[in-house]
Amino acid sequence: MINGGWRRQSLLMTLIAYILSLLFFFSLDSAAQTGSGPSAFCHTTDGAFTTCPDGRKEWSDVTPKFFSESQSYLYADQADLDPTRATPSSPVDTFMLMYDECSRVVPLGPDEYVLVRFKTVEVESSKESLVNYVLHLFTDGTIVFIEDGLPNPAGRAKEIEGQRGAVGFGPSPNCPFDHVIAEFQLLQ
Repeated sequence: MINGGWRRQSLLMTLIAYILSLLFFFSLDSAAQTGSGPSAFCHTTDGAFTTCPDGRKEWSDVTPKFFSESQSYLYADQADLDPTRATPSSPVDTFMLMYDECSRVVPLGPDEYVLVRFKTVEVESSKESLVNYVLHLFTDGTIVFIEDGLPNPAGRAKEIEGQRGAVGFGPSPNCPFDHVIAEFQLLQ
């Protein structure tokens, strides 16, 4: 299980560098990265491209990675969602992902989910090991977190070890018609 800041920081860096999988029918072979630092706009993990309180659009200053075979866009960013967690070396505390799945034009059912998979190398007691993470993101704002094939004891919950997710259905800046949109956040 992810315990402590060093493991979360390791996980964050690995999330950016390693394979992320999108939902339903395919896997991604590269990861999205933010280009110029954290977004200047708000982030809300709600499964939508949210209008910020200042009128600007969430994710509008982050360049997504486009996957033509699935007509999907993947956004990645870091955010400061808890100002009390800022440190002199890092003002950001949360890793954010947005999956804009334009090819899925039917809403998910209550037990269908967006699948997020990644691998990371973790070090415990000076020994490196490969760890496999799988997350299921549901439309009711719950997630399931599986580490190396073992489901987290929390089961299906709103937050597990600083992770949250949401799946919505609506238009986006990339696709003006209703389709599946998912967001995932990991508190560092």
